Amino acid sequence: MLIDAHVHIHPGFDRAVFLRSAADNLASAAAALGHPPGPGGLILTEIPGAGVFEAFAAGQGLPRGWRAQAPPQDAEALWLQDPEGRELLLVSGRQFVSAEGLEILALGGRPADQGGLPAAEILARLGRMELPAVLPWGAGKWIGERGRLLRGLLDGAARPGVLLGDNAGRPFGWPRPGCFRDGPPVLPGTDPLPVAAAADDAGRYGFVFDRQIPRSLPAAALRDWLLQLTGQPPVFGRRCGPVAFAHRQVMLRAG
Repeated sequence: MLIDAHVHIHPGFDRAVFLRSAADNLASAAAALGHPPGPGGLILTEIPGAGVFEAFAAGQGLPRGWRAQAPPQDAEALWLQDPEGRELLLVSGRQFVSAEGLEILALGGRPADQGGLPAAEILARLGRMELPAVLPWGAGKWIGERGRLLRGLLDGAARPGVLLGDNAGRPFGWPRPGCFRDGPPVLPGTDPLPVAAAADDAGRYGFVFDRQIPRSLPAAALRDWLLQLTGQPPVFGRRCGPVAFAHRQVMLRAG
């Protein structure tokens, strides 16, 4: 299964465009890799209180013609089906901002808000909850003091289950962060910006989950795999160009 590991459904997004584009993008990427047709996946890394995953699970807020089915044994996953019968796996997640300003993602669960705590404490808490933790790249967020903090966190964690994140907004041609070369595995995702033009971005960039995913326990299987991951999984898609990056940043600040 091809999975976009960092997704947001922002309030201004047209959800019909978002979900249809995600299914299209994942299907196109699978075809380009020569994979057989099948559902792709999105990890919905919501800020606490956003509530999109819970609304979809209750059958609320879905575009017309879309349906959601929760596996009885896995409360952190939803199988979404579009009007034509295509499926899309949605896995829960959370995004927190530490006291130092670093973003941290929890994948495959919906823990209580950890925002505002020191980054090391957030990682320790997620470890005790047996949730994979991702430190995602962001423009300007891994330089200076925060960059030194990141390196210290990686040196201090040194265990499976603490991962790095790349996103489609990091322009190709930019220098590769040093921790991508000598740090833990990197999980790519699109990390759509809160601008209307980004509603069709999901599913363009991600990683390949290289085993059969059980329909009854999809989030649990993915979570367990990530907690043990030590090697870099295959990546699909590509990042944006410098012009597109600059254009999105201007739209973000103008909004």
